[in-house]
Amino acid sequence: MTSTSHAGSIGAWLNSNLDKFCLSDPLPVLIEWMDYRLSLVRHSDVIVDLGGGVNGLNGFLSLQGKHVTSVDLFDDYYMWSSVTDPVLIQQQYLASLGVNFIHADLVAYDLLDQFAPESVDCVVSYHTLEHLHHSPRKLLESAIQALKPGGTLIIEVPNAANLLKRIKLLFGKTNYPSFSTFYEKDKWVGHVREYTVGDLQQIAQQLNISPYRIEGRNWYGALYRNKMTSLIAKPLDKLLQWRPGLCGSLFLIGNKSNSSNI
Repeated sequence: MTSTSHAGSIGAWLNSNLDKFCLSDPLPVLIEWMDYRLSLVRHSDVIVDLGGGVNGLNGFLSLQGKHVTSVDLFDDYYMWSSVTDPVLIQQQYLASLGVNFIHADLVAYDLLDQFAPESVDCVVSYHTLEHLHHSPRKLLESAIQALKPGGTLIIEVPNAANLLKRIKLLFGKTNYPSFSTFYEKDKWVGHVREYTVGDLQQIAQQLNISPYRIEGRNWYGALYRNKMTSLIAKPLDKLLQWRPGLCGSLFLIGNKSNSSNI
């Protein structure tokens, strides 16, 4: 399903805005990742990005005439993370392109506070739910209520049971971040609970999403960044996609049922 029709333009746009996003050179894998996300929302006009931060793709989408809103903690999160880039500058730049921003704690956020019922074409959340310290149930139920009938929900999360983590566990290695990374933090904003294929299936069933599918990709994680695997990354990525449960990143892609009653 991946579309490459915009890959060149996304790459060109990123290259012309390197200073805005503190990039020295966008990796080809980053451009492929953004292009895949673009392919999922290309038919949507009103898009809400939960935990979107200062994602450059939202700026590109806004330039394509999409109405994009990013809901995030922004500096309340980034000040505790390892991110040192000038987030405010990036936010101001994206705002100048038409991206809207809402400062909110997603655990307590209700989309109906800002969006009318059945007014949103697509709700996305890329690598965010795993950072929440409490259940995303209220957030996701409000997302379904805000979506138009047939609207799309897209959730991307790291896979708690990917192939590399399974191998590490066999050798007694942790699949959590290193203990020192956690122990030295005054406030933990890393992953709290990662997800599996089964978890995403339960989310789809609880939200009455139909139809839906779960896909696996390997842009997130060590496959493209590990020197030992970088040479075989693409063929291995294609192979692993046959078994999403082994991939580094999982996508739940589904549509609001016309009979959804959350």
